[in-house]
Amino acid sequence: MHNKHIKNRPQKTWAGFAIARLLCGPLASKEVMSKRPKIGDIVEIPLSENGTGYAQYTHKHKQYGALLRVFQVREKVDDLAELLNVPHQFTTFFPLGAAVNREIVSIAGNLPVQEKFKTFPTLFA
Repeated sequence: MHNKHIKNRPQKTWAGFAIARLLCGPLASKEVMSKRPKIGDIVEIPLSENGTGYAQYTHKHKQYGALLRVFQVREKVDDLAELLNVPHQFTTFFPLGAAVNREIVSIAGNLPVQEKFKTFPTLFA
């Protein structure tokens, strides 16, 4: 009986592996590859009051995911580097990859994480 189930399983083919490699590997389109957030990415957040918020992806936690430093900005900025001089409002964990893939937020660019924010913050003291 167990062997019957094994025989009915779909066979893995080289064509299937080739397609998966094209979709996920180094030959994948730039659009698909750009949706994977990287440390330092500046996240653009549409606000309900027709404004724009920004955050920086500073750390990836093994269990909780992306840690964002949310800036005290409520309007679109022309030069993303200006954000490094803006104080941040709060730091939070956020499902960044899913939000980018669902186009809830977008990646506006990438800036180096400032030295003072490179150490993983102590959220609760």
